[in-house]
Amino acid sequence: MRAAPDRSTRARRALAALDALVPFTLVLFALVFVDRGPLRDGDDAPRGLVVAEGGGSASAPWAEIATRRMVAHARERMGLGDDAACRVAILGGESRRMREHFEAAGADEVLELGFAATDKEREQLATTHVVWMVGGDQSRYVESWNGTPVEAHMERLWLDGGAIGGSSAGCAVLGRWVYDAAVGSLDEREALSNGAHAELTLRDDFLALVPGVLFDTHFTERGRLARLATMFTHLWARDETLLAIGMDDRTALLVDGASGRAEVIGDGSATVLFADERTRAKKPRDGRPPELSSACCEILLAGHVFDLRERRVVARPDGMRIEFEPAPAFEIASDLEPVPGNDDGSAELGDLVVVAADADALIEGRLTTRPGTGRIAGAIVVPRAFSDPRLDEVRVGGGLFALAGAPGRLVLWLDDSIALERTGRSRLAVRAAGDEPLRSLMVLDGRAITAVGFSTAAARNDASGELGRQSVALEGGRLWLVPPGAAFTP
Repeated sequence: MRAAPDRSTRARRALAALDALVPFTLVLFALVFVDRGPLRDGDDAPRGLVVAEGGGSASAPWAEIATRRMVAHARERMGLGDDAACRVAILGGESRRMREHFEAAGADEVLELGFAATDKEREQLATTHVVWMVGGDQSRYVESWNGTPVEAHMERLWLDGGAIGGSSAGCAVLGRWVYDAAVGSLDEREALSNGAHAELTLRDDFLALVPGVLFDTHFTERGRLARLATMFTHLWARDETLLAIGMDDRTALLVDGASGRAEVIGDGSATVLFADERTRAKKPRDGRPPELSSACCEILLAGHVFDLRERRVVARPDGMRIEFEPAPAFEIASDLEPVPGNDDGSAELGDLVVVAADADALIEGRLTTRPGTGRIAGAIVVPRAFSDPRLDEVRVGGGLFALAGAPGRLVLWLDDSIALERTGRSRLAVRAAGDEPLRSLMVLDGRAITAVGFSTAAARNDASGELGRQSVALEGGRLWLVPPGAAFTP
């Protein structure tokens, strides 16, 4: 019979087992408790500046503002004296205009390093204080740089006070969550029909320079509010602190890592979705339209400052309207017939009808509205909202434009595949009414809106100088996605 170990032997074995567990415990602690890219306090708090731009011409005014701020931020936060050189790296491709803007902003050297794939290029990158990522393919950025010295340099630079930014694909990779488009670019039609679509590829293992944030790009131009809402629904169960931010073309968000405050610059809007105690979302199922209830929706213009930590507007531009006439209560006529989403005439049923002569009406400042019949009082109805990709901007953006002009209402964006049926004085059921795939109804509840505004940027192709791009600000909205078979009672 084998003898039992004595007390001293058992003690040594216990200590050895504890020693073996220490590395595992530390790794587990890091995975569970250490968030990538935290908003930390104290001496090790990030001091960098992130510039997230939605895509568009580097000749637009945002680029001059952004490059000047990036160079100045790096000089100040990294302690570069008057005699110290400030070096900039442009990654992902060449950009003559961005190089010129950085040089005009006071950069001493601007290096165009492509994907920084060689040892020499990475050595050069390691000496830079500002990094800019051009537009392109965000999946290639993630694949090329994840876990490499390129990613490590950007993370260290952000902590040390440097400036990092990107346009379009370069913007998409800046947040904690990244839509990498690794198997294709999901559009809003696909998103509204399938909340767990195979092309909805989201990850949180790259850069994470803006904690808690997911960026989407080319936002109003491509009608991506529905796509962002679907991404939000997909991630909400995994990260209830999520901020999903959609950036318009020629529009940038400047995020100070030390304060967590984000300033909008440029021509268009930045749209922020987040949750509070009223928000609900069902876990998306493959092949089923997404479902989201009452997500907070802030749409911001140049001059707005949003606190990402406190989730509130802390500064707004001059000219914002904060007092307006009360809107009629949301009320549906008792004899209303089902409202088909595939009929342009359904727009007449709301208080206002959006009039867009062509696909460029919003960016060229030619959107108008006229009175509807008010059969669905307190609402703006936009049928066939997702029927034609060429019209995404004027149909989604047009509904927002109408709401900014007549606050306190709801905007109902209907797809061709659904109809709305009155089931109560202020209750609508969403019914299947067309060919597959069926898509959710999207609703922006503007009854609690506290401030509205319009972009002061010049309209494209306006020789008269009298028209403005019709991007808007709407503070205090609530966003819903209502699938077929469900009812909506705001």
